[in-house]
Amino acid sequence: MECNNDNPRSRSRADDVAATALGRAPTDGDLLSNGPAKPRGKRRKTGWIVGGCIFLVLAALGLVRIRRQADAANRYAEHRVAAHGLFGKGQFKQAAWHFQQMVALEPELSEGHYGLGTAFTNLRDANAIDFYREAIRLRPDYGLAYGNLGVELMRVGRLPEAIGALAKALEVGGQTAAGHSNLGQAMGMSHDFEGAMREYRLAIKIDPNNVGAQYNLGTLLLTLKQAPAALPHLKCAVALAPNNSSARMNLAIAMLSAGDEAGAQAQLELLVRLDPRDAQAREALAALRASRTPASQAATKP
Repeated sequence: MECNNDNPRSRSRADDVAATALGRAPTDGDLLSNGPAKPRGKRRKTGWIVGGCIFLVLAALGLVRIRRQADAANRYAEHRVAAHGLFGKGQFKQAAWHFQQMVALEPELSEGHYGLGTAFTNLRDANAIDFYREAIRLRPDYGLAYGNLGVELMRVGRLPEAIGALAKALEVGGQTAAGHSNLGQAMGMSHDFEGAMREYRLAIKIDPNNVGAQYNLGTLLLTLKQAPAALPHLKCAVALAPNNSSARMNLAIAMLSAGDEAGAQAQLELLVRLDPRDAQAREALAALRASRTPASQAATKP
């Protein structure tokens, strides 16, 4: 029994299969045999409309994001100005609030964390340590943060950590007189007197007018009973900071230890004039006057 190929639909399907096998494109009649084709122009038009709508939505979202970023940047700048202004006025608690807002807006920027650290340091709050550490995590080469962290650790008695942080500050932040002076102070508190004197001398080499280094070196030498060596440093400290009562008192003690009673008495008299309520200076002056002979009293410098 033979197959009947007189059916047009069956014939077109067979031709379609044959055309595919031979690589020939189906004819219009073949296409029509499988149902009406969708108009191509209408399909293209619909695609353009959908694409245009998607573009407009993405553009609108981009504009919203840009505006939000601009608003956040403006608010950050406003809090930054307010924080530094209040900090300069000594209003550290209020400044800390603005630094907190900066952190909330830009948590990955080190500036806000460092600002919080400095505010809490001035409030004598040990939480400053955590803020300095976070600033360093975000910016590993932040020399100022290392330096302030070291000073804060020294204040709370964590001396080994303080020495490490202060040494790191010099490594990443550069060699500064203040940095060497602070490291020397931490070493002195740890009873590493040789290391302390080395750091103080490095600080003075960088900046001879660094009053902290001059005072600390002179005081350490005086403590180690090296009064003659302490004198030039304490004299320099007094010249740089005439109203520093601690420097003037130590200078008087160094002069007395070196045998200069007249010079010591002159320093104590000046100290009492600067601060009549200084009981220690008054007592030391009275004791020195009582111990001196009339001849040595006459030799006292005015």
